[in-house]
Amino acid sequence: SLRKSSGINAEWPLRPGLEVAIDLDDLGVTVDMLQVMQCRPADWDLQICTVALPAIRNLFHSKHENYLFVGCSALKHIIKSFGQLIRDNMNAPPVGNIDISREERYKKCHLCYQQITNISREVTRHATAQGKLGSAIREIIKLSESFY
Repeated sequence: SLRKSSGINAEWPLRPGLEVAIDLDDLGVTVDMLQVMQCRPADWDLQICTVALPAIRNLFHSKHENYLFVGCSALKHIIKSFGQLIRDNMNAPPVGNIDISREERYKKCHLCYQQITNISREVTRHATAQGKLGSAIREIIKLSESFY
């Protein structure tokens, strides 16, 4: 559905591709794009996380098990890949206006931290899920607890 409805393909830069998927306001297309992004973990950065996390949160409102599973997978990637960076920046906010790149990184980390906190609350609603999804949900809950 991703290629047919939007023209997005695996060679697109991740952030613009995800933004297009989100703008289409179709969770199926967003899921497809997040799955493409999962195949390119080295291309993720904090900016992509700030765009992806609200979309991931929307997936946890879905009744489609696959959407929830993709949301878990993407959130797991973000916490494992960026969790330490986010925590470190939250624990050492920039002082003064000396280092602009540090201030920007702090802002992105703060936004990610807030979004992960909000998503963690959503995830717990699905804690009783069974099977593969239930395992993924419980893993996210455990990761989220260690994130704080």
